[in-house]
Amino acid sequence: MGDAAVHLSGPHFLQIGPPESTELYELVINIQEAGNLYSVIPPSEIGAPITFQYSVMGSSYISDDFNGLQDTVANAMAVVEVKSQAAFLASYFKGFPHLTFKLYCGDKILGSASIDLQELSKFSNSKPFVKKSKIFIKTLDGKDVTEAESLNPYLKVEVSLLPKNVNLYEDNVKKMLEAPRLDAGDAPFPSRNTFPQEFQMDPLSPPPPNRVMAHLDEPEHDILSDDLLLPHEDGFMFHNDSISKQELSENDSKVRDLHGRREDVIGSPHHATVNSGKPNQLNAQTKSNFRAADILPRQYIREAAQKTCEELEDWKEQQQEIFKYELKMKTEKHLKKLSEEWIKQKKDLETTLKEKIDNCQNLYRKLEEAISDLVVKSERLSLKEDELHRAKEELDRKYTTKFQELRKASQLHQFDMEQKIHAVVVEKNSLTSKLEERDREIAHLKETIAKNSSDLSKDQVAALIEDMVISLFKNYHLNYNP
Repeated sequence: MGDAAVHLSGPHFLQIGPPESTELYELVINIQEAGNLYSVIPPSEIGAPITFQYSVMGSSYISDDFNGLQDTVANAMAVVEVKSQAAFLASYFKGFPHLTFKLYCGDKILGSASIDLQELSKFSNSKPFVKKSKIFIKTLDGKDVTEAESLNPYLKVEVSLLPKNVNLYEDNVKKMLEAPRLDAGDAPFPSRNTFPQEFQMDPLSPPPPNRVMAHLDEPEHDILSDDLLLPHEDGFMFHNDSISKQELSENDSKVRDLHGRREDVIGSPHHATVNSGKPNQLNAQTKSNFRAADILPRQYIREAAQKTCEELEDWKEQQQEIFKYELKMKTEKHLKKLSEEWIKQKKDLETTLKEKIDNCQNLYRKLEEAISDLVVKSERLSLKEDELHRAKEELDRKYTTKFQELRKASQLHQFDMEQKIHAVVVEKNSLTSKLEERDREIAHLKETIAKNSSDLSKDQVAALIEDMVISLFKNYHLNYNP
C-alpha cells in the first residue's frame, strides 16, 4: 500500500529546516467524519477493511480499519510534533499546498480526496492555523462516484498547526522599538511580563527599586544584576550568541560609577537592610539603632532623593542603550548567519539548476534524435502502406473475378443437377406405377390359383407359381434395366 506508513497512535516527531531550530509546533490532522463509503466499495470487496492513508512532510500515515458498511465513521487523529521555524513551514506548504487522503480497501486503492492548505504558505507564530473542511472522495480518474452529491463519499477533516514553545521575543522587541519615546521617568523597562522567556529574573535579586530609601540601602550587586541586563541564553533569536561581560565592561563601569554606595547620605548600607516585601520601610531593629542627632535635615534628604531619581533616569537610559547595543549586535550576528546560510543555499541552488539545465539540454538532443528517427521510420511505414494497399487492391480484383467464375459454374452445375433429378423423379414415378400394376396381376393370379387349386396337383401349382414369378422378374428386369 505505497510507502511504509506510520500508524496513527500517539504523537510523532519531525524535523523541518536546520537542526538548530528550537521551535516546536504541533500539527494535528483529524478525520472527524467519513460517510457514504459504501458507494465506492465494489461488491467483491464488501467486508474488507477500509483505511485512509496520506503523506505529510515526507512521512506517510495510515488510519485504523473502518467498516465501509456504516453510514459514518468518526475520529481518526494524527498528532505530529514538528521542530522547525515559521518561515520553513510556510515555505513547505507553499510548495505542497494540498493534502491528499487515499482510500484503501484491503490492498486496493479506491479513490482519493484533497484539502487545500494554501493558507499555510503565509503561516506565522502570531496567528495559529485551524481549518475544517468537507471534501468529497473521487475515483482514480478524478470523477465523482455518483451523480447525486448527497450520495457521494465524503470526509470531514480538521487540520491545525499550533506553536508549542515559540518565543514572541522578536515581536515584543519590534513593538518596543517602534513605540514613541516617552518622557523621563515613564520609559518602559523590560520585565517578566514583557519578555516571559527571554529575561529570566533571578528570584534572589529584586528589580531596580523605584523608591529613594530602598535605592539608598540596597547593595549595588543587586541593582546591577546581570539577569536584568542580558537576555537568557535559551532565547529565540540569540541562541548561543549572548554578549559576554567583557564586551560591556566599559558600559558596566560607567553604570557602577553612577550607582555607587551612598554612605555619605545615610550610614553604611551593610547595616541598613530593606524588607523585600515593603522596600520603603526600614527594619525595626535598624530603626532602634538611630538617634535623633543622626537624622539629617528634610531638605537635604529631599535633594538626595531628587539626585537619586536623576541617577535612576540616567541608569534607565544607560540600560536602554545597552539593550539597544546588545540587540543590534545580536541582530547583526543573526543576519550574518542568515546571509551565510542564504549564500550557501543560493550556491547549492545554482549548482542544482546548472545540473538541471545540462540534463534538459541532453534530453533535448535525445529528443531531436528520436524525432529524426521517427521521421525516417514514418517514411518507411508510408512506403510499406502504399505497397500493402496496392497488393490489397490486386487481391480484391482477383477475388472478384474468381468469385464470379465460381458462381457461374455453380449455377450451371445446379441447373444440370436439377434436370437430372427431374428425370430420375419421372422415371421413379413410372416404375412405381408399373410395380403397382404387377402387384395387382400377382394378386389376380393368386386368386385364380386358389380357384383352380382343387383341380391341379400341388406339384403343378408350385411349378405354375414358379413360372409366373420368373416371368414377372424377367419383365421387371427388362423394365428397370433396359
